[in-house]
Amino acid sequence: MIFVSNPCNSLILGYLIPVVGLPIIPLMILAYPMLGRHFDPRIHHRESLDFWLGPIGKYIARPVAYAFFIVVNVDWNKLEERATRRNPDVNPMGPTIRTYGHIDFRSEATISQLILSWFYVLLLFIWALLSFIYGVCTYLL
Repeated sequence: MIFVSNPCNSLILGYLIPVVGLPIIPLMILAYPMLGRHFDPRIHHRESLDFWLGPIGKYIARPVAYAFFIVVNVDWNKLEERATRRNPDVNPMGPTIRTYGHIDFRSEATISQLILSWFYVLLLFIWALLSFIYGVCTYLL
């Protein structure tokens, strides 16, 4: 018989959320000076939504996007091809591709930016996963 423990009743979930979430705030503060100041001058067409969100976009959304693009290493040509495959007249990724596209974020990043990006994206992913589990346990079960 396989015994699967209920994560809703475990103390580990309650302790992991703040342990994983606390380093996100210093990383958020550190991300703009390390990533935002480096990649913001390389952006010429500022059409994406996070450029119009004011300080939230500048200090939070764009550094998260830069970290994500460094980790994922997006192939912009393939993304544009897939976005226009079904309807060539409409490109839903157009503003994002015009804003961030055709910049090779991973090759332009330094080692410290790579490490910060991987750590930041990994912590955000784990925190989102734990928060989702906590939300399901709290509000649905």
